[in-house]
Amino acid sequence: MDFTLTESQRACVDSAGAFADLALKPHAARWDREHEFPVSTIKQAAALGLCGLYTSEQYDGLGLSRLDASLIFERLAMGCTSTTAYLTIHNMVSWMLGSWLPSEVAAEWVPRLASGELLGSYCLTEPGAGSDAAALKTRAVREGDDYLIEGSKVFISGAGSTQVLVVMART
Repeated sequence: MDFTLTESQRACVDSAGAFADLALKPHAARWDREHEFPVSTIKQAAALGLCGLYTSEQYDGLGLSRLDASLIFERLAMGCTSTTAYLTIHNMVSWMLGSWLPSEVAAEWVPRLASGELLGSYCLTEPGAGSDAAALKTRAVREGDDYLIEGSKVFISGAGSTQVLVVMART
């Protein structure tokens, strides 16, 4: 099997590496020490397409494969693991909404996530279950046209700095 990167993959990894070395690595220790969520740097990442890596091009994402995205995330993590972890979460939110929202709603929200205008988080982590999706206890119970959420979350990456929250719940 040939594991050589394509020219396009190499260009993406090199671009991610340059960003990691210049914008992430010099600040990573301070961000961790001071518990800083680097919104302005995440917005810079968005300008490079890093907030919509595998989001459909229909919604202004790059439409890359998960393999291509993982190569990019691997290289970004060499600059700052924490910020890269958040970027993976944001990309999942952007992809989920682009994949599952009605197209007219997705057209309103997803390009704003892919561009970094809005930042997204998902609410998964629960007391006693951690981030184990299989152990999820929060429920969304239908009541008429609405759903009532029953349960609790204990940690949301980026919360307080993000504008879109996707709540993980059982129905």
